[in-house]
Amino acid sequence: MAKIVQISDLHIARQGELLIGHDPRAALDRCIKHILDHHSDADRLIISGDLCHRGESESYIWLRRQLDRLPMPVIMTIGNHDDRQAFRTVFSDYPVDDNGFIQSTDNVGGYRIITIDTNIPGAHPGELCPQRFAWLEAAIGQATRDDVPVILVMHHHPLPIGLTGFDRIGLQNPEPFHALLAANRTTIRQIVFGHCHMTLSGNVAGVAFCAPRSVNHQSWPDFSNSGQLTFANLQPGYNVLLTGLDGVVVHTVEFDFDGPVTRVDTTFDQS
Repeated sequence: MAKIVQISDLHIARQGELLIGHDPRAALDRCIKHILDHHSDADRLIISGDLCHRGESESYIWLRRQLDRLPMPVIMTIGNHDDRQAFRTVFSDYPVDDNGFIQSTDNVGGYRIITIDTNIPGAHPGELCPQRFAWLEAAIGQATRDDVPVILVMHHHPLPIGLTGFDRIGLQNPEPFHALLAANRTTIRQIVFGHCHMTLSGNVAGVAFCAPRSVNHQSWPDFSNSGQLTFANLQPGYNVLLTGLDGVVVHTVEFDFDGPVTRVDTTFDQS
């Protein structure tokens, strides 16, 4: 079994800048401290996009220094708030595909983690252009030939979540992607994404998915379909994935919760 921590939507901004009333740099510091205290044994840390709020080099430089505090390898992709070139300049040793997209594979705990780049420069929705889709198709095909189950990492949500504001900026033209998932649902065991700033789970084309809350500011599920993005002062969080041959278990952790915690013996007692 492997332990994989997923954080998302850090939105690292300029020093001292608040976003929706929260300081992204302070929030990430608290998040990393919590991971170090409770999950330093994790095999990987996944960051599913929106690393920085404006894609500025200085924010990526600061982020890189913070990630250097972690003992486990870090897997990243970029989101709609990121700048691909600025990311590649600061994280110059991070793997990319032959076309320069932030796409890569990694093996951990008997699984293959495939990371895809859905960023459209200057836009909030996401896409898989023909080059990125072809790369993904080949990576999944190789995993199938190797008989290795896949965890797929992306930023944008791959199907409508029932909230108009978010669904306007989800993955565009998802039908080919859904067909690829359906054809490989025995290989692809889990999709993890971000973008929505809320805890989500379900399935798409027969493949399970999950998403965590943002490290910084949280969305509120407004089903009025106003078309706006709505935020609320909820606890920030991250996900912990436990992978095994029989499946994947996903836990949600609210890292600002400070107790108390009550422990009860599981021995059955009728008294």
